[in-house]
This record gives sequence, C-alpha cells and structure tokens, in this order.
Amino acid sequence: MGDSRGINVAEDKQILTNTLTHAELTFLCEPKREEISEQLWDRKWDILFFAGHSQTELETGRIYINPEDSLSLEELSCALKKAVDRGGLVD
Repeated sequence: MGDSRGINVAEDKQILTNTLTHAELTFLCEPKREEISEQLWDRKWDILFFAGHSQTELETGRIYINPEDSLSLEELSCALKKAVDRGGLVD
C-alpha cells in the first residue's frame, strides 16, 4: 500500500483480506525503499499488488511507495526477476 494521500487504500486492503481468505497476506503500508527491497529479495511471493499513486515519466512508469519515495518499474525489475527465478511471481 503506497502513497495514499487523497485515496482510500484501506478499502483495497479490506477487499483483499475478505477475498483471499485462504492466502497468507503481507501488507507493507507506505514502506521505505529498504523494506520493499528486503521483502522482494528475501521472500518468495506469488502475487504483488500495489495500491497508491503512480505516474508515467517519459514512457517509464513510477510508483509512489510513500509520500517521499518512488520507484521506477525498472528499479523493481531485478527483484521481480529474482522472484520469478525462485518460483514465485509468474514471468
């Protein structure tokens, strides 16, 4: 759950919790860059869901993980590829 200024990401969290009743859910709420990196590199994930603000800058997507920090989709790429290699997220 990224930068939530002006939007209700709590509703998204509630929907996921109510819908995915047989899944183990981990929520990172407005995390720091280090926390996201640690979670993506050190654990196996099957699904990655983002709720928060985003934008496109010169054909590159960017997600705002908290009010101060953002990540480009390229910055997430290596961690996501590692998750695929570990048998997590589908390529």
